[in-house]
Amino acid sequence: MPSEIQLLKKVLFVMLLCSTGFYSCSTNKENEEIRKAIRHELDLHPKSSLADIYKNFFQDAFGPGHMIPDSAQAMNYLLRELDIAGDYDGVDFQPLGYKNRYYRVNLSLVHDSILSTDLLFNAFVKSANTASPPPMDEWIRTWNHILGIIEEMDLEIPDFEEDKKMLDIQLQNGDPVVHHSEVFKKEYSPHYRIVSKEMYRQIKYSIKNN
Repeated sequence: MPSEIQLLKKVLFVMLLCSTGFYSCSTNKENEEIRKAIRHELDLHPKSSLADIYKNFFQDAFGPGHMIPDSAQAMNYLLRELDIAGDYDGVDFQPLGYKNRYYRVNLSLVHDSILSTDLLFNAFVKSANTASPPPMDEWIRTWNHILGIIEEMDLEIPDFEEDKKMLDIQLQNGDPVVHHSEVFKKEYSPHYRIVSKEMYRQIKYSIKNN
């Protein structure tokens, strides 16, 4: 009969196989979610550059940005943008990244009086003030993983290598913030605010019940 030590070794071996299989399944599922997020962004905005795709994932990881110490100034900026914006991207809400922790809310909803300025602004401020961005080294690893999947998908993305180098330099310098490409801004007139998934649900509920 097998000794207790042999039995213990067998149990540990089975546990290792199960955990390895679970990790593999989890990784495969995560990779497929990343691919879906990339395809979704390119379906909505087919002229996106690598920087624009990066921005999508970055916003889902970092949220609206840092805390907002001056809410009056932030509100004035929102009102100015609403005043000068001519066209709006046609998507009302866009889930970001592959975790969908944050959503873009199109300012056209405020412009068309579907959503109140105060509700959107308060959701934006609360989302910014409660955001918990990842450490830089963790984000660099995440982005490099996403970048590897983008390269595997063999997509026709303009200026890919130039943007790849630019992003690498910025991240190594500790600066993860990137703006939309000029082509993106010209083609899609992006005017939005980013809110957390919780705030997005509250906004959707408010619109549905008004």
